[in-house]
Amino acid sequence: MVLRKNRTFVTYMIIIAPDKFKGTLSASEAARAISLGLADAGADGSIEICPMADGGEGTAEILEPLLDDGEYIVESYAYTGPQCYGRTPAMQRSSYALGAAIKRGADTYVAIGGTACCDGGAGMLQALGMKAYDATGALIEKPLTPELLHTVRRVDLSGLSRYSGHLMGVADVGASLLPSLGRMSALDFAAQKGFKPSQMQRLRQGLEHWARLTGGNPAAEFTGAGGGIGYALSLVPDTRLVMGSELVLSKLSLPLHRARLVITGEGCVDSQTSMGKVVATVARHAYKAGVPVLAVGGRVEGWHPFATLAVCGPDDPVPATTEQAFNDLRRAVADFFKNYDTEAR
Repeated sequence: MVLRKNRTFVTYMIIIAPDKFKGTLSASEAARAISLGLADAGADGSIEICPMADGGEGTAEILEPLLDDGEYIVESYAYTGPQCYGRTPAMQRSSYALGAAIKRGADTYVAIGGTACCDGGAGMLQALGMKAYDATGALIEKPLTPELLHTVRRVDLSGLSRYSGHLMGVADVGASLLPSLGRMSALDFAAQKGFKPSQMQRLRQGLEHWARLTGGNPAAEFTGAGGGIGYALSLVPDTRLVMGSELVLSKLSLPLHRARLVITGEGCVDSQTSMGKVVATVARHAYKAGVPVLAVGGRVEGWHPFATLAVCGPDDPVPATTEQAFNDLRRAVADFFKNYDTEAR
């Protein structure tokens, strides 16, 4: 991207394809704020608004209209997000409710990001037909949690074959269930789900035990998504795991070949952005098409191989309302483009 100061901002087509700004704006709201900011700056040309998602919160809103007849989507955030557990400690949270929400016999996309649990998907599998037994041989009927994984001595996965539908796990991150060379794992995200440092060793041991019992590959890509929900889905017959941002992008069929500029964004552009998040995925495809990219973040941390614009400084408070966040984003985009003209390389 070449930035030239104090020239009229003119372009042919701008594609606006942001993810949500978590906690403040949905992807659709963020896209609209960016488009209004461009209008305020006097952008001349067509604007294509294409809100994105990556498998986390808000994925159902974006993906559902793009599905074929007979296909469904279940968003794990709705059943295992932080709002679902109240004050329940992290070690006592189960993914059972997510499994109960998946329709039997249906072709279902399972968006597996934005969870606040890390049970390796054990609870979800119980709801889908897996049976777990304790040391006495008794069936464990209570939904499994990280705290209870150590009590499981045997599992019967045969009930999963009776699901009789096709599942696709839509992952928001390429992490593995357990640490693998060159890849983050579910444990790296445990702290933000509420696990304390003193609980990390027991959590890791529980997930290692769970992986040994079930016989899956805990080092595989996407298995760490959703606190291990990706791993559990990999044990269900006729199930695929895909990167959510890639899936949504392919469904949207963005007209990149016609664009002069692509603007994407998310709440925080940081070290996790490159792990399959919307910003990195959009940027990669745009660059392949020879189109420059601007990534707008509520905050921007570190260096990135694309131009960035931070709405807030590192010490600024998070906007208190959606309206404030919307106006801050709109104003930041307008100020940027009032001062700079962008040209494709």
